[in-house]
Amino acid sequence: MSLALLVLLGASSSACASSVTQRPFRFDVAGPPLATTTQDVARRMSRDAETMPVIVDTQHGVVLSKWTVVGASASMRLWPPGEDRSWLVQRWRAVIVSQGPSNIVLIDLEHVLCDATAGFRVDPVALWGRCTPEPTTSEEGQRRVDAKGVMLANTR
Repeated sequence: MSLALLVLLGASSSACASSVTQRPFRFDVAGPPLATTTQDVARRMSRDAETMPVIVDTQHGVVLSKWTVVGASASMRLWPPGEDRSWLVQRWRAVIVSQGPSNIVLIDLEHVLCDATAGFRVDPVALWGRCTPEPTTSEEGQRRVDAKGVMLANTR
């Protein structure tokens, strides 16, 4: 009986999704100045509904898609007793870094947990309320970031 319980526990723990620190996808663009590369990345992102830019900062090399509520989470607290509820909000982000004769483009998915009990508001550009960055993702989430990065790197 105890061996069967150990096998069952081992099988269930291996089925759980592990979390990893999200790593941005990187690709290089040779030649143009920072502002031109930023506009090019924004153009590439505009071809995908999920990454459609709402903020394009050519001076700082940042392109951001709109904030989107993608899920919710809840957890129980022992002390003080209660429940914590949060909304998961995300947006695609491209950061372009000038590196001599070329530019480095970093693509990631910015995740934020917003406290549902304290209340929060979201619009395409801004969040209001008690929200904290969530730097981890699942292995599937990392594959999604990498796939989106490859797609953007190959878009012309």
